[in-house]
Amino acid sequence: MLSFLIYISARVKGFQEAYQLGSLVVLPIVGLFISQMTGVLFLSVAVLAAIELIVLLIDGALVFYTAQQFDRDRLFSTQVR
Repeated sequence: MLSFLIYISARVKGFQEAYQLGSLVVLPIVGLFISQMTGVLFLSVAVLAAIELIVLLIDGALVFYTAQQFDRDRLFSTQVR
């Protein structure tokens, strides 16, 4: 999840856009956590492990993709006005 937030921050023009897009990632995870803790949603250990594995694979792919796409010169030239 953190790698996705870093990727978003590198691609958008301002910090407000990064906050808004970052909340789209964080809010569903917080919603799952709250619903699990209150008993509205009951996920077994196997389902939670599967979700964790999926998130880990997505995060690993994003780290690899972000490292391949990283261009320091373009990043600095878009941030300076």
